[in-house]
Amino acid sequence: RHLTDSFRYPRTELKSGRLRVNVYLPDHRHGYYRSCRFDWSSMVGPVEIDGKVQMLVDWRTPHDPLNPEHGIGLAFEFGMPGAVEPAGYDQSVHFLKLGVGICRKESLTMPYNFSFPYPVVDPGKWAVNQSDETELTITHRIHFQGWAYSYEKKLSLRGNELRIAHSLENTGEKPLYSWAYSHNLFQIMNRTVGPGYSFRLPFQIGATDFANNCVGNPAQVLIPDSLQPAASSPANNFTFSRNLMETDVLYCDFTAALTAQQGALHGASSHKFSVSDDNYGGMSKEGTEKVESYHFYATDSVLAVEPFMRIAIQPKHRQVWNHRIKFHRNDEQR
Repeated sequence: RHLTDSFRYPRTELKSGRLRVNVYLPDHRHGYYRSCRFDWSSMVGPVEIDGKVQMLVDWRTPHDPLNPEHGIGLAFEFGMPGAVEPAGYDQSVHFLKLGVGICRKESLTMPYNFSFPYPVVDPGKWAVNQSDETELTITHRIHFQGWAYSYEKKLSLRGNELRIAHSLENTGEKPLYSWAYSHNLFQIMNRTVGPGYSFRLPFQIGATDFANNCVGNPAQVLIPDSLQPAASSPANNFTFSRNLMETDVLYCDFTAALTAQQGALHGASSHKFSVSDDNYGGMSKEGTEKVESYHFYATDSVLAVEPFMRIAIQPKHRQVWNHRIKFHRNDEQR
């Protein structure tokens, strides 16, 4: 079982015949996550399958609920690439962060930094409704200087699948613009990222992508299907040649490769990827939204594949998108 003291925070659990999914609940005073980066309703993890394998566990310990970086599991954010300023950031010391509430910066001239611990001064109105042990709905409503929205997230379980339906309605007078993505922080409990860990993308990555759009030199660590160094030939499925160390931080922006190969997808959704630890289990994820950017991130304690979408909603309109995540044990696939 998960032994972290994080379970002292307000939470609920969804259960199916195969899955137990922990969901930390939004709570301004006592919540697991109370900072100004990630969507407060997206703290989903750990996930346990068949009582045997636990994934999407805490990866930054000890946990600090006020640290912007201390999200867990699916950790959704309305923001990036290029760290676009949230609504109202350039107009006053207060600004609106979607999925969080109204935050405060230290001065008018302070540049936006997504990893800065801006205090949350007004979390808006959060509501939680759990109809049974397989379904949960979380809603968020807030108004701020002409911006306003109603955000609904419905989570449901079917066997080994978690489904998440999102609806963001613009109830204000000004348009809502943002990037958005799920961090998809994959980790098996007590397992260092290294040989056995793998990920698969819906498009191929080649030498140019690793040379121009990465930090941490992942081309020297990742091995594609061909079992050659990652820079040798294009591939879409990669594993690791060695365990990552505490000092390793690998990051890539694969947007150029995605854009170049969109035509080859023949209209299929580009929000489709999988991550796995071959010794224990993994997850595959699909989404309905149009993906315009893809990022990859890995340290010794987490592996993340991050498809990005755009949010663009005029007043009195809404944007909807759905995700389906299938979890598996690797011994059942052999």
